[in-house]
Amino acid sequence: MQNYIFDLDNTLYHPDTGILEEVNNRINSFMINKVGIHYDEVDFLRRTYREKYGVTLRGLMYHYSVKPSEYLDYVHDLAYDEFINKDPLLKNCLENLEGYRAVFTNGAGSHALNILSRLGVYECFDDIFSIEDVDYTPKIYVESFKKMMDMSGINPGDSILFEDTCVNLTAAAKLGFKTALIGSGNGAIFDYHFSSIYDIVSLTKAEQTC
Repeated sequence: MQNYIFDLDNTLYHPDTGILEEVNNRINSFMINKVGIHYDEVDFLRRTYREKYGVTLRGLMYHYSVKPSEYLDYVHDLAYDEFINKDPLLKNCLENLEGYRAVFTNGAGSHALNILSRLGVYECFDDIFSIEDVDYTPKIYVESFKKMMDMSGINPGDSILFEDTCVNLTAAAKLGFKTALIGSGNGAIFDYHFSSIYDIVSLTKAEQTC
């Protein structure tokens, strides 16, 4: 395997950090305080938009003409230092993978930069692809991966995607990516299943070059 594509949130760091929970709180706040949606409707709309569009942002863009930059700036305005620190073990795991390494996230590019810098692994990656880079098309759609492939020049047959979200892995698999589920879930339907990102060290050199 020559190309290693990593999701960001709840993949390169453990869900227990609370980062994504804080992002979710800020999404709710944005919908109530910036868009004017009644708080009783927020949970229903978020579920509906995620199921239909892949992410809440896309639903807000379509139905409320929300500017994506305003949304992303608001929901990612976090005190990152309160949640994550440098992770030498993660850095070692990533450096053990010989080949092209990239982050592909449904979040903002600034969000990815903040997290990777604080984890101490920014320099481990050749590229970062954010939702802005793929015209706000989330990874639930194969079109999102096609846009990323066009920018990176990678061949999905030589690539593996590490993700905590099954629907995103399923979309990538349709294009020929090898798939690795990180965390809990039905890993039997994917090529690999790792309980945490640290377990990727079990990928042997032979697997890396297959």
